[in-house]
Amino acid sequence: MKAWFKVLILAAAAVALASISISAVSDEGSDAVPDDPLELETHVYLVKEDGTYDTFTISGSNRTTVRAAVTDAVSTQGHHSLEVKANGQIKSIDGKENTEDSSWVVFIWKSPTGWNPVSNTNSDCHSGASLAVAFSERVKTADGRNTYQAPDIDVEYTVHFFLRWDKWTDQLNSNRWMRAIYDQVGWESMKAGFWIYGNGFNNNDALAHAVYNEFFSQYSCNIDTTATDRVTWYVGGEQFFQYGIKSDMYGWFLDFLGWQDTKESSAGGGGYGTWTYWSQYRYDLSSGNLADPDNWTYNQLSFGLYDISVDSVFGLWLRTTSEEPTGTIALGTPDAVRMDKTDSTVASEDGRTVTRNMTVVDFYGNKTGTKTDTTVFSDSGRTETVESSDSSGNRLSSEISVSDAAGHLMSRAVTRYAYDSSGSLIRTVETATSYNRDSEGEVLSYTVIEKTTDSDGKVSATDSEVRYADGYELTISKSGSGSSISAEVQGGLSAEAAIDSLTSLKTGDLGSADLTLVVHGKITASDMAKRRTLESP
Repeated sequence: MKAWFKVLILAAAAVALASISISAVSDEGSDAVPDDPLELETHVYLVKEDGTYDTFTISGSNRTTVRAAVTDAVSTQGHHSLEVKANGQIKSIDGKENTEDSSWVVFIWKSPTGWNPVSNTNSDCHSGASLAVAFSERVKTADGRNTYQAPDIDVEYTVHFFLRWDKWTDQLNSNRWMRAIYDQVGWESMKAGFWIYGNGFNNNDALAHAVYNEFFSQYSCNIDTTATDRVTWYVGGEQFFQYGIKSDMYGWFLDFLGWQDTKESSAGGGGYGTWTYWSQYRYDLSSGNLADPDNWTYNQLSFGLYDISVDSVFGLWLRTTSEEPTGTIALGTPDAVRMDKTDSTVASEDGRTVTRNMTVVDFYGNKTGTKTDTTVFSDSGRTETVESSDSSGNRLSSEISVSDAAGHLMSRAVTRYAYDSSGSLIRTVETATSYNRDSEGEVLSYTVIEKTTDSDGKVSATDSEVRYADGYELTISKSGSGSSISAEVQGGLSAEAAIDSLTSLKTGDLGSADLTLVVHGKITASDMAKRRTLESP
């Protein structure tokens, strides 16, 4: 298995995407929707004798069948002489005919198996397919079947993933991967869900690339393919993702982000019990509607058995349940997808400053904004600054991240800007996170301070947390126009009492009151999750 690939086919838009971008569920889709938004480019590769190939792009009526797509590529665009038999198979190209040992063969790419000979070229050719035409040698498979030597062309597709979490627990809080995502996006985003995307030659590797590039790219990445029954991804020397590769269960999650299927009880599930696991879903793109939550269906195949040249939108939900979901599934829709397309990369003479200028596009490839990513490298680490704006030039966010020489994140400051329908600034939300690490880079504690400022410059809320391995300390302050109400919960009280004290302060007509809660002592991660579900006064 090769970790990186020579040919990139995008299954969402005909643009070259060079980075990964997170999209919140609340993002709105672009108004500029093409007449046929899901008509994706089909690529045909004509392989030459020396193994190189010409690439042709087919779309619309020219790709209704495999035969039509090949004819358009080889004859119409490539100006080659093409003879096709009555059964649809190629007889000759430029006078070169089939022999006893080799034939002109049309291949179609499918995941996870790769290139497969097409037995009937009059069959339908789906939008976004990858085809190859090669003068191929007849060979025998391990089980004695006759087939043809596949072309040496590696293909990967872009796949979109919606990730969400059902609840936050102490077990998740002690998980390195979960905690790192929590630190970067916060529990509210994890609970609501968000979009990411990645490239790969199968569904699992596209998912691994998506999560790695979004959250852990500062660490080294290695892929172990030596085992006969599984593939294991390592990030920073630790197991990050492991999935099975047996033919009937290809892509089954053995361990994803440190989580294995966990049986919580024997009750429910028709005797199977209640489990906490990565519940998996597929979004049906065939309708052409990217905004319909009813297009989500529960996966009936192992994750890696889906052909990502056909299905390229999936949902993963870490949840505790005993039943398959019914009705509308509470996942985001791909009209909210946002992707980064690198327009240019500029490096300083010494190579220590690298700036990427990007266009942000939606699922259809329409421009929704711009982004600039500047990274400054030094002996002590690196500093990355990311500025994002919408298509009207309004500033959306500004982020500064500082990492040490080993790649450990030391601090991150993010400012987000909110606007009304007329484009006027409503508020800014600043979130500053700093980490206290030991000599091995493990987090001893970290502090998060969030400040909300109204358009008139008034600070309306602050929220400060200090998190340790065994719990949290926090201070919450909400500003209103009325009288000031405050309470302190001392360390001798339970975490539940601390939460209940906050709840009691929110009873009655306190919508305009100032509110302050200070918790001395530590409360658990699960109680913090409970605190986060409380509505602001």
